[in-house]
Amino acid sequence: LPTKPAKRSAPSSSILAQADALYRHKKFDQAASLLRAAAEARSGSEASKMLRLASAYASVGHNLAKGDSNRSNAPVAVTAYNKAMRADRIAGGAFVSLLRVKLKITAPRAARTAMARRDLIGAKRMADIASSVGAGVKVAAVRSGLERRAGELVAEAKRDTQAGRNALARRRYA
Repeated sequence: LPTKPAKRSAPSSSILAQADALYRHKKFDQAASLLRAAAEARSGSEASKMLRLASAYASVGHNLAKGDSNRSNAPVAVTAYNKAMRADRIAGGAFVSLLRVKLKITAPRAARTAMARRDLIGAKRMADIASSVGAGVKVAAVRSGLERRAGELVAEAKRDTQAGRNALARRRYA
């Protein structure tokens, strides 16, 4: 009875190198698939590392594509590029420079868009992202507007509080 030879899997370092090469050539899905298939033949921390890396590769590919396809919608593009950058750091940082450039271009526009929509939290978040990639000068007007609006909100809250105290006093001592 002939027996099948045992199926040997490639060494992990070889598979990781192949996946990294695919990743660096922007073949994100192929790199992720290679790692997922290799993880099935392994166990423990080795399989876990491959699956985590596969997830990061897929996330970079998905979010990079989402950001690129939503360039006209700057807040969506910035959110996608920012997710891609976080995943790329896990994947080794091959696209950090590219993503920083994309964020440097889109984040200031996203901050201005959010400010125009009176989305103060979104404007702050986008301005912070812009500053983190070196575009802080481009969001100075947004930051100034946020500070001005914060001052207005504080003054309004003080007036409401004062008015509430006066009304309470009138009820108590009338």
